[in-house]
Amino acid sequence: MVAPPKLLSGLVGVLVDGVRREVLLGDLEETFHYRLEQGLSLRVARMHYGREALASLWTLYISGTVFQPDPSVASISVASTPHPRSTPRPTAEGATIMRSWDDLRFSTNALLKRPSLSLVVVLAMALGIGASTLVFSVVEAALLRSLPVNDPASLMMVWNRQSSDVGSSNLLSAPSYADLKERANTLETVAAFGEIVVAPIVGTDQPTFARLVPVTDNFFEMLGVQPRAGRLFVPADGTPPADGAPPRAVSPLVISHDYWQREFSGSEDVIGRSLKVFSSDYQIVGVLPQDFRLVFPAAADVGEDLGTSIDLWSTWAFDLRGASRNSRSFRVVARKHTDFSLADVRGELNNIAADLRSENPELEESGFALGAKSFVAESGSHIRPLLWMLGGAVFCVLLVACVNSSGLLLARTTERSRELSVRAALGADRWRLALLSLSEALLLALAGGALGMALAWLGMKALAIAGPAGLPQADQLSLNVGVLGFAIALVLVCAAIAGLLPAARAMRHARRDSLNTRSSTATRRQRRLRDVMVGVQIALTVTLVLATGLLLRSLAELQRVPLGFEPENVLAVDISTVAGGFDRQAEDINAAFGRWIEKRRGIEQALSQSLNDLPGVEAAGAVFPVPLNGVYSRTCDYSLANEGRPEVSGVAYFRNVWPGYFESMQIPLLAGRDLRYDDDASGQHEWANDDEVRTDRPTVVIDSRLASELWPDEDAVGKTLRYDIYGTVFHDAEVVGVVPFVAQGSLVDQRQTIYIPRSYYRSQELTLTVRVKQDSPAMRASLVDAIHAEFPESPALIRPLNDYVDSATATNRFVLSLLGGFASIALLLAGIGIYGALALTVRQRGKEIGIHLAMGAAPRRVFTGMVRRSLTLSAIGMAAGVLLALSATSLISTYLYQVSSMDPIAVGGTVMVQCVVTLLACWIPARRASRVEPIKALRAD
Repeated sequence: MVAPPKLLSGLVGVLVDGVRREVLLGDLEETFHYRLEQGLSLRVARMHYGREALASLWTLYISGTVFQPDPSVASISVASTPHPRSTPRPTAEGATIMRSWDDLRFSTNALLKRPSLSLVVVLAMALGIGASTLVFSVVEAALLRSLPVNDPASLMMVWNRQSSDVGSSNLLSAPSYADLKERANTLETVAAFGEIVVAPIVGTDQPTFARLVPVTDNFFEMLGVQPRAGRLFVPADGTPPADGAPPRAVSPLVISHDYWQREFSGSEDVIGRSLKVFSSDYQIVGVLPQDFRLVFPAAADVGEDLGTSIDLWSTWAFDLRGASRNSRSFRVVARKHTDFSLADVRGELNNIAADLRSENPELEESGFALGAKSFVAESGSHIRPLLWMLGGAVFCVLLVACVNSSGLLLARTTERSRELSVRAALGADRWRLALLSLSEALLLALAGGALGMALAWLGMKALAIAGPAGLPQADQLSLNVGVLGFAIALVLVCAAIAGLLPAARAMRHARRDSLNTRSSTATRRQRRLRDVMVGVQIALTVTLVLATGLLLRSLAELQRVPLGFEPENVLAVDISTVAGGFDRQAEDINAAFGRWIEKRRGIEQALSQSLNDLPGVEAAGAVFPVPLNGVYSRTCDYSLANEGRPEVSGVAYFRNVWPGYFESMQIPLLAGRDLRYDDDASGQHEWANDDEVRTDRPTVVIDSRLASELWPDEDAVGKTLRYDIYGTVFHDAEVVGVVPFVAQGSLVDQRQTIYIPRSYYRSQELTLTVRVKQDSPAMRASLVDAIHAEFPESPALIRPLNDYVDSATATNRFVLSLLGGFASIALLLAGIGIYGALALTVRQRGKEIGIHLAMGAAPRRVFTGMVRRSLTLSAIGMAAGVLLALSATSLISTYLYQVSSMDPIAVGGTVMVQCVVTLLACWIPARRASRVEPIKALRAD
């Protein structure tokens, strides 16, 4: 006779003992031989044997079923079994193993009989699991996913942490960077990158703009990044031409994977392609890999993921030692030796800074100091408040969903008390009954988890399109292995939380005397538990609604912040003012440079005139950078020494403007005059250290806050001011006008602004500010034609100035929309919880309500009693929710402006919303209770 599989039978023999082992092995063997006699193949019979053996072990260890043979009834002969497809039953009581698959099948049928309840629970779990999975995917991408570089734990950010508050204080000069490379023994490699700029590009299908950042030639080598195509930078790319040698005709350029796909459709022949960037010739030598990303610490003052936001990478090729120590443009990245700790690195940096201060008086004067932070510890720090806030919100939603589901399942268990008592009377033990409840919760959680992951996937796609700019890797969010594992764990946790109380309730029905109960009426203790669960949902919901109200109030306050300019009907046009170049090898470089300056000034002035002459244009000016641009900061140091007063110094924004800018932006002059073209034309220019220098006395316009700080109770017009742009010092700048304060960096930024003529800091980027009577395609086409008449190769990117204003509140609106969505979900679930609890009360207390009505109670009194009970329960939950919200306000404090945590409008609105939801949820059950027919209620069992 063929024996069953020895491995499985041996496993059962080891894991099961006593009588249960004999019964189990006997049942399995009898079933195995029966299948063979019925004509099944040996392979199929063994497969069935293995499945039933594993299912039996599962049942034994999970449900706790005890197998006892019934000696009073003889085993049924296999040969006499009337149903050839059924499994033999060796004992009368059905001591054959109860399989978990049977439990799941029964639970499925039971849930299908109550589709409305099942659907509500599935949707509740789907919303909680989906929201949690979405937020976890963001956290995983931003904070948990390892940077795709070699040994990211050893990467350091080194910056200038000098004590004085001066502009660009976190940057190093080229000579200081060179000294750091030579003297740092704890650092294995030192590299650097510069300021992110929006560069005009010629050489693609049409002139456009792209984000570019210069790096040192060893930048990618230090990171261990390998190219997708071509090569990355090599030492020769960063070597300046020898003395007397002509400058490099073509510079190397590395492009990002996204830019390669977007502009060149992923063509493999992109290597060697020529581009003109800022009027200089570049050649593409390599393409970065798709997964390259580098999120810098907050100390870097970058605020960008350099893997996804940068299109082009260039490299420096100049003499580091020949640059000025006051000209700071290097952000330094380093890799420490594995033998040294972060404390060792910081100690050595302190020593190097002290040596450099003693060797260079200008560094001693500025308080030069060096600091270092770990990439891994600090990466993504700028979005941690957002993630903490979203994590707290989604935890509330998930907990509300679980408590809601548990309450509904608990109510269903109470209604099934008679059925559970019958099962207990027929021999089902308490673990068996608990397993039935848990299996139902598991089925609902699995369905909710599947739907929730679909919702999370849709949310990831939405984040890639509408997410805030500072969200790293938003375009690469996916349901990867880590996220799927988190979602599966979340499904099991939700099943356990939702099924725990119903399972405990089911275990109480394992008493045979429960059959004496004639109804499914809940006890006072059970009703109190149900009320507590509803109160918890309300408290968590109120927390989310109040946080949403605070953010809404904060956004309203932000939108009331005076901008200092009028953005309506203003078009901001980004252009490049490249007008050829000058001969840097000329015998008299200053003369050649002066002629080029005059040529460019003439072209810009002609463009200004042609724009103002266009029909429909009310005023035209230009500025760089435009307020609230989101890319450029552009700060300068200022100081003022007054007799009898301490020296005043600080950091201000500087803005490079054309005459007419204030008129186009409707920024009124408070005193003095506007800048004029003769201010720009009267200057003397020199070319030194590859940079433009003004040697005469400049003129400036300042805002009212700076004027009040420097000359309180005095007229600022005619006074002199000293300011310093990236180390190029201008003395005795004359203040010729004062204008109101204008928001530059953000709506809440209080930093003052200095406005200077174009020639004092002449960038090639420029934003035209054109006030028009009406924005239309014809008007935009006229603007482009006028621009191309003077700058034929310049891109022209036109945006309404209101877009910049909207972008200043984009993150706040994004946070508000997410939190508002979570709060809406919680409100819906809390309403369902109130409705379900009250509807169950009406069903269970129908006889009691009928008696009250039969004794003469007015239906209105029954109705108001139900409503009063719901409002009382809601009031207790709201009080707890307000207290919980106060303790959690720190999570959203980053996004609050001019709003306290107990803002009366937000608190009052939250109470009102919750009361409305409570009334809507209790209205139908309360009306149903008031319309109970006493005769039917008294006859009901």
